Amino acid sequence: MINVSKDQSVDSFAKIIAAKSSQGTQMAPLFNVVFLAGAGFSKSWDQRYPKGSELFQIEKRDIRTYNEKIDTFLSSHGYPIGMQLDDSHLKDLVYNLSVQKRYPVLRTRYIDVNNISIILNDLISIIYKRFSDLMPINYFDPNEQKFAIGQDVSQLQSNILNFFQSLSEHEDASTGIPSGVRFHFVTTNYDFTLETILDNAIYNDDSIFNYIYRGFTPLKIHGLDFQESIHDHFIVRNLIKINGGFEIYPVNGGYELDYLAKESNTISKNPPKIILPTREQEYNEPYFSSIFPKAVRLLRESDLLVIVGYSMPEEDAMLRFLIKQYAEDLGDAAYKFVFYIDQMDLEKQKIQLSKVFPYLEHDTFKHSNVFLYQGDFAEWAGEAKVAIMDALKKKFEKQMSRKKQNLTVKSQNK
Repeated sequence: MINVSKDQSVDSFAKIIAAKSSQGTQMAPLFNVVFLAGAGFSKSWDQRYPKGSELFQIEKRDIRTYNEKIDTFLSSHGYPIGMQLDDSHLKDLVYNLSVQKRYPVLRTRYIDVNNISIILNDLISIIYKRFSDLMPINYFDPNEQKFAIGQDVSQLQSNILNFFQSLSEHEDASTGIPSGVRFHFVTTNYDFTLETILDNAIYNDDSIFNYIYRGFTPLKIHGLDFQESIHDHFIVRNLIKINGGFEIYPVNGGYELDYLAKESNTISKNPPKIILPTREQEYNEPYFSSIFPKAVRLLRESDLLVIVGYSMPEEDAMLRFLIKQYAEDLGDAAYKFVFYIDQMDLEKQKIQLSKVFPYLEHDTFKHSNVFLYQGDFAEWAGEAKVAIMDALKKKFEKQMSRKKQNLTVKSQNK
């Protein structure tokens, strides 16, 4: 049974968090919550955030004036000179390049592994530049040692910040053993929205780099040696960028995180590690080989999955298979919760979820632990924070009532 009521989504989430919270419990079992964040998550934070169809539309001027090599490549493959690439053309182009990279026998007359890499790197630099033109990237501020957001925070952004600040209060690691509700992230986004939110949801003199595990250990951060090379389980959240990120740079056989601003003409020389859109996604490079097993384990060990603003498109077959690891079959699903928050209509949400978890449509699936919500995540987060406080208050009231009853019974027995 799939619940489609907005109120049910918010209220049910609140009741689950209150029940699993470390507050009011001597030692609550660890309850892992994973937020799977798509483009709709970042767009909820900032409406300027470009969705795929907008980001992956490369203008003629970007091809011809910013990068003549791509224009030459396109014309040599039969495309009109100076054409505009929409997201569909870009998927075809990247697929063309990836096939020629994998299968040398299929390479055209003047294409080899080196100029394939050159073109792919140039495409990444154009996407990076296009993203920064559409929406200012919130780079790390080395002076503040923070992902600063200033004073101009909207009400919707406050909703999201307050929600995650509140959610972090339901876990406890003071004994050295993780307890209560701990939340993590798997995201398809390249940007720094999650880092900005997490860094501003903790104390001003603290840093998320002390507590965030990326699925790999960076050799450096902003050019400095990374001090927290080994994390302790009791204080760590996961932040796994399944499609790479604008901050991940190959260096010395590993990777460096660099959230500082870059000159656009330097990006193509050493581009960040990101997956470009294509007809068939590939995840066989070392970075993705490192993070995929970590993402699978995180999903399998989690108890509640919140999918936010991710439409699970057809070309993301590998990612849909990854999500399926959260609950492989009916037996897993019976003890886990799924929340889907998106702007798409509820019927389409049902269809997309059923592609990943086909047993949701079976008559044998009687458990009411799948919840849909059509709307903005920031609105949901604002409602959920209030609902969690109410649910926790009721939990404490019940506990106090039981204690009074027990005291009364003991007194009567005496």
